[in-house]
Amino acid sequence: MAFLDNSGTIILDAILTDTGRKRMAQGNFRISKFTLGDDEIDYSLADIDEKDFSNLEDLSTIEALNSNNAVINHGLQNYTSDDIFYIPEIKINEVLSHAVVKYPTEPEFYYFAANNETAKKLRSQIGQKYFFENYNFDRKKIIFESGIENKRLPRDQKARERYILNYNLLDKYFIINCDNRFIDRLLIVKEQSSYFENDGANNIFANFETLQEAPPVSLGKIFKYYNSYFAIGIDNHVYDYGTADDNAHSAINGPRGTVCAINLKLIEELTIESTATRDFRYQKFGKINQTLFGGSNKFDYIDTIVHIQGISSARKLQVPVRILRYAGT
Repeated sequence: MAFLDNSGTIILDAILTDTGRKRMAQGNFRISKFTLGDDEIDYSLADIDEKDFSNLEDLSTIEALNSNNAVINHGLQNYTSDDIFYIPEIKINEVLSHAVVKYPTEPEFYYFAANNETAKKLRSQIGQKYFFENYNFDRKKIIFESGIENKRLPRDQKARERYILNYNLLDKYFIINCDNRFIDRLLIVKEQSSYFENDGANNIFANFETLQEAPPVSLGKIFKYYNSYFAIGIDNHVYDYGTADDNAHSAINGPRGTVCAINLKLIEELTIESTATRDFRYQKFGKINQTLFGGSNKFDYIDTIVHIQGISSARKLQVPVRILRYAGT
């Protein structure tokens, strides 16, 4: 793997993937479609307001790779309407009482307790709001919202209809990808009993309980070792009524589409308590016997990423999760 020569001599770099070579050997290879992507480009470096894209000109792109899931993880999108100015994005909600919050001194991860013993230790050492628990249906959850982040736009029902519903950008469903070396199942909200709304006095009414198990679905391996799941988005009816700050309940400062809550179920081997022999994966994929929070308590951990994608908007979010297991003192 290397960077492409950006002197202007290479316009297009195309190679066969593993699947392409297989089909060519079988005699049934035919190019019928193509997609474009530029995963290496960080568009946050551009100044959209000033229309200044100069910071993007010298960024490097990587040569095409033959692995099916190694390139174009964030392909360029084609929408049916040519007058779309705003695309929803997905953001984590940390302001609701149901939501897990990143620990202030380690804000790169969301902590996840592998078993009840670990949860008890974390509850006494860092507090309940800073972790969520394995295979738990009604405590802390990862809560995320889909909507348009733009403080210049109104946050009422008409704006939701105008900027999201009318353009078919409502993420009613999400695809969640989890590493099957560590995660066995996804827990998702029940559409029938879940709601998220406020009233004219800005009182919040939210329910994401009780979660239910979701089996993996057959979408192919988007990432190696990852299983895919469907999760339902609940209509987000938190609006600005002009009486109080509606942003106290939502992560989206703009028209809001849907909200979703999830939890995880680990494979059984990772849930072993400290009195038993730890699973080899903690040492192979993570670290063991770490005093993460001071004191004498030791923890094993594995870091993993949960990938979230809105089906209608095609927007994606990566959620870093640190799986923690109490390992003794």
